[in-house]
Amino acid sequence: MDNASELISLLHALAIGSLLGLEREYRQKPAGFRTIALITIASALFTILSIRLGGTMSPDRVAANILTGIGFIGAGIIFREKGSIRGLTTAATVWAAASLGMACGIGSYSLAWATLGIVLVVLEVFENVQERFLAIYHSRKCIIIVRNPDTVPALENMMRKCGLRFKLVGRSFTRSSLTLHYQLVGKAKNLVVFENKLRTLDGLDGYRF
Repeated sequence: MDNASELISLLHALAIGSLLGLEREYRQKPAGFRTIALITIASALFTILSIRLGGTMSPDRVAANILTGIGFIGAGIIFREKGSIRGLTTAATVWAAASLGMACGIGSYSLAWATLGIVLVVLEVFENVQERFLAIYHSRKCIIIVRNPDTVPALENMMRKCGLRFKLVGRSFTRSSLTLHYQLVGKAKNLVVFENKLRTLDGLDGYRF
């Protein structure tokens, strides 16, 4: 590759990284416009340098080290908040950005741009699909405290009548109550109906979702 073609590779990487970064910036994610653009440019440059090194260093070793370095960046984006893991999608996007930059580095522009289109579809369209799916299908944990174990059959029958699937995942006893841990699965509206009916259950001491 000559200097002109290498510069074109970097410009393609800049354009692709900027578009992908704008999507992440619009979503207000930790790795945004500048971060993603820098990742694609750096990945493209490392790939170009690996080709230049040729016999002194195997290009595939340089590519492997790029992915290792990107792994550290991705790990820094992932964090735990209130018992849940967040940032996985952005970390995966960073990984994808590195691969797009590497594709530009070897001159596979058509492949890089096509892959960018696929990545944007996954980030934008799939999110809407996921939201619509979750509007129909919900999985929630519910802790229910009853005074008497004899209340359990009536409680579980109530779940069935509300159109919910359930699984008892834990229980604990005290002298005066029984605490039940359920995993509930069903439509959002059915969960609301169940919660309203649960308040009227005889022998209920308390509950929380």
